[in-house]
Amino acid sequence: MSAATKSALIRTLSTVPLRTEERYSFLADVVTILESQGMHVASNVTVRIDGRNFRVDILATAKTGGSVAIEIDRSSPRPRSVMKLRELARRGTEGFVLLRMPKKLTSYSDAGIDIIPANGKGASC
Repeated sequence: MSAATKSALIRTLSTVPLRTEERYSFLADVVTILESQGMHVASNVTVRIDGRNFRVDILATAKTGGSVAIEIDRSSPRPRSVMKLRELARRGTEGFVLLRMPKKLTSYSDAGIDIIPANGKGASC
């Protein structure tokens, strides 16, 4: 997926107010937003990394065929989320972590992976 498409998704998901208290409501909101942007959305997609199966929260695919992986974490990125996204990036699928109850209200990077707060105020990077 192009960097421009990934940036547009980040901008959209960081500016839309989302129900952040409950994980599944938040996930449903994100899926609805992505589908309204014309994306095909698959949840809990299994990826094999180093002989083990892991699940990625969301794999959104544009009509052009490019995909972006999204891991949804609570208040800070889990090391496992960053590991999965780094491996997918190495394979050609970009991704980011979307925080539903962020400690920091600004976007930042962890090991080369974008960490985006869902605060309804917009991404800063």
